[in-house]
Amino acid sequence: MKINIKDVARKAGVSTATVSRVLGDFPGVREKTRKKVLKTVSKLNYEINAVARNLRKKKTNSIGIIVGNVLSQFYSVIAKSVEDTANKFGYHTILCNGDENSQKELEYLKVLKSNRVDGIILTPTGKNSEYVQHLINSKTKVVLLDRLIEGVDCDAVLVDNANGAYKAVKHLIDQGYRKIGIVSGYLDRTTGAERLRGYLQAIEEA
Repeated sequence: MKINIKDVARKAGVSTATVSRVLGDFPGVREKTRKKVLKTVSKLNYEINAVARNLRKKKTNSIGIIVGNVLSQFYSVIAKSVEDTANKFGYHTILCNGDENSQKELEYLKVLKSNRVDGIILTPTGKNSEYVQHLINSKTKVVLLDRLIEGVDCDAVLVDNANGAYKAVKHLIDQGYRKIGIVSGYLDRTTGAERLRGYLQAIEEA
């Protein structure tokens, strides 16, 4: 027979509301009572309904990460660092491979929202600005990674691609090289556009 919250309350000699408060980690419960409830939960092998608990707390302790390509060493290292840091603070992560595909990215954004994640870290394709803005307007915390989205104002963690490209090209010029090409990546992403800008600036100054 499956154990429910009423069984736990009856065995512990408390109300179902008290059991709910203990399992939801809410304040206002004496430590002695809290320990008794948790001991009863363990003894009865009661399985906590995480979904229901999260709905009550309005918090899931989960963070969604959407990266451009999970096979990229750059993104895999970042994803692991995010996971390690989140774990230290009691959060778990949901990793999604956007594959540089705007439709796939949009689907993952919707899935993460429906799963009520506490925040989303996104390497954007730049094609879903309206939905990302919708997430921000609906109080979903969004942090952009490596790229910006035109017209969307939110926190971002970025690399200075323009300055990096400029310094790399200038170094080659200083070494006497004159025929210098560039593989910038997608020019419709801020990363590629910024690398090209830095490259052209160095060439023009030569």
